[in-house]
Amino acid sequence: MSDANKANSEYVFRPLGLTIGIMAAFVLFGFWQLIKFYIAYRLNAGEKYFVVSGFPYDNWTKAGGIAGVLIMTCAVFAWLGKPPMMRWIFQVMVLVSGLLLIGEAFTRIYGTTSITGMGSLNNVASDTSQCLIPTYIGTLVYVLWFMNRAPARAFYTQTPLKKWHESEVINDQTDNEDE
Repeated sequence: MSDANKANSEYVFRPLGLTIGIMAAFVLFGFWQLIKFYIAYRLNAGEKYFVVSGFPYDNWTKAGGIAGVLIMTCAVFAWLGKPPMMRWIFQVMVLVSGLLLIGEAFTRIYGTTSITGMGSLNNVASDTSQCLIPTYIGTLVYVLWFMNRAPARAFYTQTPLKKWHESEVINDQTDNEDE
């Protein structure tokens, strides 16, 4: 087998950073949003704009639930790496979902659709929203950053990265020894 065919037949495995990013997006932007949607729906029995214990069932909650389903679906395909275009689709979905959730959190804290109801659970829900904003931003930036790095691109295109030449490594070591 020639060297060109051997290089093309190598399977490029998913990098650890990409695994962490996909799992974080799956849990935070997908699973967490579905849990919020389910709890709000069950507590409010599907009633429109009726708030019980700080879990409003409104358009923000519905949009978060839809985004959660889409993110979880895209995360599965991004995990598999097929089709290669899934890298771009997953980035767009993470960006849209992240901006939606950041907008929801800001609106719940500072906007007209704030968390209302009775009891101290409202304070907990407001504090949780405040803590989730940096988490959403950090996860969003990390996923977008790592999806555009060379190891992630190599995984989705199944093109191995260039190897270091031994002469470069030896020259680098001899340069350090001279100093």
